[in-house]
Amino acid sequence: MGIRVGQLLLTALFFKIIVIRKIILLLLVSVALFSCDRFRNKETDGKKDLRIVSLSKHLTEMIFALGKGHDLVAVDLSSSFPDSAKLLKTVGYHRALSPESIIAMNPELVLNLMKDHTVLIAVMHDINLAAHYADNLFFLKEGEMVVHGRPKDILTENIIEKVFNVKTKVIENPVTGKPLEIYN
Repeated sequence: MGIRVGQLLLTALFFKIIVIRKIILLLLVSVALFSCDRFRNKETDGKKDLRIVSLSKHLTEMIFALGKGHDLVAVDLSSSFPDSAKLLKTVGYHRALSPESIIAMNPELVLNLMKDHTVLIAVMHDINLAAHYADNLFFLKEGEMVVHGRPKDILTENIIEKVFNVKTKVIENPVTGKPLEIYN
């Protein structure tokens, strides 16, 4: 009898942890969707238009549930609910995505549910922040991907000048050891 009660308590605790994680995930997605409005300056007919690519069926469902489905421009192949998601362009299967298919959608926000249930949201316009936090960077010029790779491999003075038409100096951050761009 004691073992069964213990199993029930563990099951209830496990269920509570799952529910809490889902609530936190929903809050993170909500904050990302609604806070991005303050950083945009594009407007058409008085309505702001956010271009979102969702790389997880779970996040696609949450975006629609939050009433932001109209902002989705593309989803991964596994996103099939609600039915409206099936009408959107696809960028490939979530476990075998190519950066080119995502970049072709010209997104302002890319949402992805990682293996450990954390959400990755990254659209950065500050090279130093991107170099500090990202494992890989993608540089775009006129809507086309110019170069991609690890920050230490692609954050060079020549590449930055080629992409952004800015002369700069790149040094090693003395604290983190990562590249640090300094404007001349």
